[in-house]
Amino acid sequence: MTPLKGADGAVYAMAQGNLVVGGLGAESGESKVIVNIPSAGRIPNGATVERQVPDSFGGKGPIVLNLRQADFTTAERMVEAINKALGGDAAQALDGSSIRPCPNEAATRGKVNGLTPSRPRPNQRPSPRTSASRHPTNDVCGRASAA
Repeated sequence: MTPLKGADGAVYAMAQGNLVVGGLGAESGESKVIVNIPSAGRIPNGATVERQVPDSFGGKGPIVLNLRQADFTTAERMVEAINKALGGDAAQALDGSSIRPCPNEAATRGKVNGLTPSRPRPNQRPSPRTSASRHPTNDVCGRASAA
């Protein structure tokens, strides 16, 4: 078992397993062949998390979902999907690339206990189309902005 430590020296996970390398390198005399990256690899399902990494994501101020490419149609579809899942006006589009969920209104209606970020399933990459960030504008959900 290999401890995976953070910058603070604390152990956050324990790892073990087979190393899968996606490349190879070979040389003989003056000939040299390198395919992909032989110095990088991964250990599938190779770590057991020992403690949570402290973060402040979603702790203060509103959360805004940002599209990598501004698209009013995609932004409106995201708002419709969130509102359909949570009911009412649980989300609003700020512009063609920013959507702000309003968790307090959804929680008041008893639908959810606040919004939580979804975690990708094993072997599923996060969607490249969206990212979450703080947005400096006023709160469109009818509350005073905490920024």
